[in-house]
Amino acid sequence: MIDMHVHSRFSPDTEESMERQCRLALACGLEGLCFTEHWDIDETSLGAGHYDRDGYFAEIDRCRSLFGKQLRILSGVEFSEPQNHPKELAYARTLPYDFLLGATHYFCGGRFPPELLKAGVSAAEMYGAYWEEMRRMAACGGVDCVAHLDLPKRYYRCLQYTVAEAKEILSLLIEQGIVIEINTSAFANGFKEAHPADALLQLYKDCGGREVTVGTDSHWADERSIAGYLAEGYKKAAQFGLAVRRYV
Repeated sequence: MIDMHVHSRFSPDTEESMERQCRLALACGLEGLCFTEHWDIDETSLGAGHYDRDGYFAEIDRCRSLFGKQLRILSGVEFSEPQNHPKELAYARTLPYDFLLGATHYFCGGRFPPELLKAGVSAAEMYGAYWEEMRRMAACGGVDCVAHLDLPKRYYRCLQYTVAEAKEILSLLIEQGIVIEINTSAFANGFKEAHPADALLQLYKDCGGREVTVGTDSHWADERSIAGYLAEGYKKAAQFGLAVRRYV
């Protein structure tokens, strides 16, 4: 198994080291992992100005020198709101990343879902704005995969969408050659289903989706996340007859 969504201190929301994540991956018997650090551009975002790209690649090289014979270490980025930053996205595609993960974290005035919840924005209003941003992201293309498709449910503890809007988004992604991620962090947050929920995985399959990636979204070297929840993500892919795309 390969964990395609892992964070280290090069993301603004953790101080975990790449080396510790690699050592845990080895201890858990993983074939590899991909460090997908947050690249946030909007000034209102948590990680604006945080990402040290040169330092990141230097640390990737150091970890490959330490563990490369035992562990496949892939370079990646979790690029926020690619639909709003086409020039920066085009530049990201010139860099030696193995994997570009697209995500919508900040919307409704550049706010993260917990901020919207605190401000009293209703689930209906929030999801209306969120799915429109996801539609724009799907139409924009330029990434390999979309992270945690139904992310806001993590904070609002509910999921709202229409089948028509979900099918439009999923069909656009498939047309662009973009796969979706089975993100197992939902299990760590008390959900019985991953991101996205089973119903959305079925819609993806019905729209012609054939492949997914699987990632823990781990921000800390947590054996339960990497060893246990990752395996659940692979089982979920098999349950829906979806192949796990490999990046080498």
